[in-house]
Amino acid sequence: MEGSSSSSNYVNPRNKSYDKHSTRHSNYNNYNSQHNLDYNDDYLLFIWLASLKRFEEYLYLFIIVWNNLRLDNDRISRSLEFNDEVGQMKNHIEDLFTNSVINKQELEKYSTLLDDYRDHSYNDLEAKKEFVHNALNKLEKCGISKYKHQLNGLKALQKRHVRQMILDRMESFVDISSQSHIVDEEENDLSVDNPIELRKEIESLRKQNSKLVQENSHYQATLGKMTNTRLSDQDPNNATQLISDIKELQHLLEEFTIVQGPDYKINEKKSMELFSKNKCQANFSMPNAKLILGGILQKCVILQILESFESYFKNFKTNKYRNNTDDVLEFEILNTTERLTQCFNNFNEKRPGKDDITQTIPTKIRQQICASLGSRGFSNENHPLIVETAKKIRDSMNIYREITDPDILDEIDTQSIQITHKVISIFIFRLKTQQIEPKYHFFKSGDEIDTRLMQGSWREEVKKSEVVEVCYFPCILIQEDNKSNQKILVKAQVYTRPKNTATSATGGSSSVFDMFKNIIK
Repeated sequence: MEGSSSSSNYVNPRNKSYDKHSTRHSNYNNYNSQHNLDYNDDYLLFIWLASLKRFEEYLYLFIIVWNNLRLDNDRISRSLEFNDEVGQMKNHIEDLFTNSVINKQELEKYSTLLDDYRDHSYNDLEAKKEFVHNALNKLEKCGISKYKHQLNGLKALQKRHVRQMILDRMESFVDISSQSHIVDEEENDLSVDNPIELRKEIESLRKQNSKLVQENSHYQATLGKMTNTRLSDQDPNNATQLISDIKELQHLLEEFTIVQGPDYKINEKKSMELFSKNKCQANFSMPNAKLILGGILQKCVILQILESFESYFKNFKTNKYRNNTDDVLEFEILNTTERLTQCFNNFNEKRPGKDDITQTIPTKIRQQICASLGSRGFSNENHPLIVETAKKIRDSMNIYREITDPDILDEIDTQSIQITHKVISIFIFRLKTQQIEPKYHFFKSGDEIDTRLMQGSWREEVKKSEVVEVCYFPCILIQEDNKSNQKILVKAQVYTRPKNTATSATGGSSSVFDMFKNIIK
């Protein structure tokens, strides 16, 4: 089913020859093998797919075909493919509007439909089911009830072929409407009833109108960009790319905090003190003690970098570091952003009005500035914040482990710089580029397991009998105004231990989601 629709061999079900031979085909299949019966089912599905006449029918079919394909954190490539195909469908819808096939209201309707379906596919599976149910209802008159089980049973590769056919057909609708648009214009131009002078005047007015339409489109596009706080699919800070970069940071942290192997000597006394400080019950008679130690060190690295940044920023505000202006550029920008955002929030409150731009300016300011800082902030490796913080985390690691291999020591120096950059870039800047700013949270030792918010290596049948031993990477979550609508960007990474009733009762939590009520405001 792949390939351009212009060279398609699709059979038109309205063709009379097909109707003539339908009885003969039915008789033949009565004697055919099960393999051929299955093949005939595929053929009939193929015929039905090709028989759809309207572009909106393919739009609803697109939603149905994507329905049973999972889009979770472990399927980054599929998520990228999903976002790319939604973007292609939206582009085709916009082209149909350009060719006057649909009006502005229909453009907004179908574009919003695709945007909402994409959002619900990640954030609200119940709402996504409702979308699919409505799509099935829309296609009921086309006879989808005969084929919906067959569509659901298609393998992932087969569904990809069907989606490619849908995209090809949408492209065909655009091509045909474009040619029709050109023909209509030419027929109007060649009207023999118009006098020469009138034709010239009409041509002049047409050019003026075209110019005004272009200018208006430019202004509308500019206004749309100014009021739209949703990140595009191509934005380097969209959720898919951000999650991918967070996973890269997790991998770097794992390598940086390794304590297992002949090249590492553990200071067990200091490590036991660290276990106690984090309320972990591990000790070095247990086979997983080094694993737990590595997890605690990952958490310590993240927190130490964030604390170092906050301390540096606090000292900047008290004029301690303002002598060297080059070193405090990022803090100057952040400080100005905070003041400007607060001013606009007050302006929105004190100066009533109905324009959308003023309402969105605080969010746009935060997004744009944090995107820039996330890309280029502290990009010179000799910045004192980066150098000093990297040394601090190396020194902290050396308290609990000693590295005997000089080659590994050289790698550790480089990794400490990279990790410092990435933690500041992601946690301080890039999380703030989202439409709604995400929050992060480290769970405590003894907290109960919640698979909605945590990821670990527990078995399903024993997870209720285990609690958190250490949370080595935080849960990152977006909480919208509607408290029931939560989007998990990244689940917390945890190691577990068997539940101790006494410890769990004092240190754990009956509902992990309740914690976020005090964290997310």
